[in-house]
Amino acid sequence: MIEASSLSSRLFTFVLAACLTTLVVLIVTLAGMFPLERAQIFFLTSRPADNQIIAIQNFDMNRGSLDTYKQQFIREYIIARNQIMPSNHVMRARWRVGGLVHSYSSLPVFQEFVRTRFWHAVMEGRHEPLTFRCDVTFDRIAPRGRTPDAETFAVTFRHICRIDDAFITPDFAGQECSKTFTMAVTVEFLPNIRWDERLDNPLGLRVIGYTTEDGGNDPLNPLGISEGCN
Repeated sequence: MIEASSLSSRLFTFVLAACLTTLVVLIVTLAGMFPLERAQIFFLTSRPADNQIIAIQNFDMNRGSLDTYKQQFIREYIIARNQIMPSNHVMRARWRVGGLVHSYSSLPVFQEFVRTRFWHAVMEGRHEPLTFRCDVTFDRIAPRGRTPDAETFAVTFRHICRIDDAFITPDFAGQECSKTFTMAVTVEFLPNIRWDERLDNPLGLRVIGYTTEDGGNDPLNPLGISEGCN
């Protein structure tokens, strides 16, 4: 039978021997690294610059998964562009240069977007605070045609606006405008995107075409209740 004091002594000896062995190994390893050829400075960062360009690598997706991703991207784009919330801060963040609509749009598509009446009314601060909202409900999204570089979808959705004052025209005051639109939306994949876009748009999709096929004007260019809202 081993006494407690003897057991403690043996355990201490074992631990001390292990520490000494580890120390000897470290000393031998460090000694083998000398003499150093040159000093080397390393910079480590966990947040790359937002304007850094990254390449989109080839990905292996079946046709069905890819179509589902494209349709979800288009839904997000339609909502970001047409849904209006009663918050100037939220809307300006979404509609400004560098915002979600801008990053999802080609330059010509974004230039058309900033010509709309709702965009000017919101971004120029004509109404502080916003006292209305517009919602989007989707009816269907269907492929329309495909080329090697792009694909067009027909998107039918209902634009429902509830307005408490004469935001655009007196016809809107106190009314609910509910109107159905069909838009032709064309998307393409980009070979490169900025680092700060990688989370919102990992596959680099971009809207390069956005036209109204049914419903009259762009949903953000309302003409009033008398022009067809019901």
